[in-house]
Amino acid sequence: DLHCVQRHPHSHGGAALGLRDAGLRGKSGVPGGSGCLLRGGHEGPVQAGGAGAPGRGVCFGHKRRDLVGKPASAAGRYSHRGGGESIRRKSFKLEKGSRQSMSIAENIAQVRAEIARVCREVGRDPQEITLVGASKMNDAAACREAIAAGIDALGENRVQEMTAKLEQGAYEGAPLHFIGHLQTNKIKYIVPYVALIHGIDSYKLLVEVNKQAEKAGKVVNCLLQLHIAEEETKFGFSFEECRDMLAEGEWKTLSNIQLCGLMGMATNTDDNEQIEKEFCSLSSFFKEVKDSWFADTEAFRELSMGMSHDYHQAIAAGSTLIRVGSKIFGDRTY
Repeated sequence: DLHCVQRHPHSHGGAALGLRDAGLRGKSGVPGGSGCLLRGGHEGPVQAGGAGAPGRGVCFGHKRRDLVGKPASAAGRYSHRGGGESIRRKSFKLEKGSRQSMSIAENIAQVRAEIARVCREVGRDPQEITLVGASKMNDAAACREAIAAGIDALGENRVQEMTAKLEQGAYEGAPLHFIGHLQTNKIKYIVPYVALIHGIDSYKLLVEVNKQAEKAGKVVNCLLQLHIAEEETKFGFSFEECRDMLAEGEWKTLSNIQLCGLMGMATNTDDNEQIEKEFCSLSSFFKEVKDSWFADTEAFRELSMGMSHDYHQAIAAGSTLIRVGSKIFGDRTY
């Protein structure tokens, strides 16, 4: 029962090229206008659309390696090259997941079928959606199975777990995203290997990513995380804090980071109306930020929101990146 509806008419001309194609559609590469239809059938605030819409993305999926670099590869050679130090590891119990009779490949196929169904209902193209497998607490074999099944990217939440699995070649063949809360002292361990960092929740963190990216000789793609949930345990800028940071303009001097969009997590609740409201608020804020500070920046076009329990609502609200864990790998055992 979806009440937040995205409309994406193909209004820019040319072939409709998606995540898995070689180019971007039209001049701006984004879909046309959109609206958020809330309960009661009235049209609410204009959501991400027009030239500012999140759409076919900078494409952090494995089929678009020209834009994100090679898939993560560090088997047998992981170390922090800057100072010769290695990360102190904690022991993590990596679960194969309770997938019961369905394989990871079957789960991915089922999620893609659901993505296609929701996109039909809200007038979107499924190829606008990048499916990120949230592989926390799943072993390297499970990651490789997901890659073999065509997952667009893999996402990790914990630095120690990520580095351990890098040594095992867990991510060979797919881009690696970092989707968890990130501490400044851990950034140096992930920067050489990630295609995208989803959770930049402070300017201090952005500065440190830039510093470590400069040392690594690369530009790191980043999303700004916004706090949209009614939960204090979640991180992120408030809308006002994000506006202030962007307006001050110091981020423009950071030449080794590329801001590519926004990320947010809705409240963990069974209240679908609240989830839809929170996702639609972030989608609307994306349009404001795009129009105000990134109107001429094609790279700023990603909206990361939606997990296993709420990705349907997220797609309806305009998400381009969904982070799906248990629906692919099975329930986690903590």
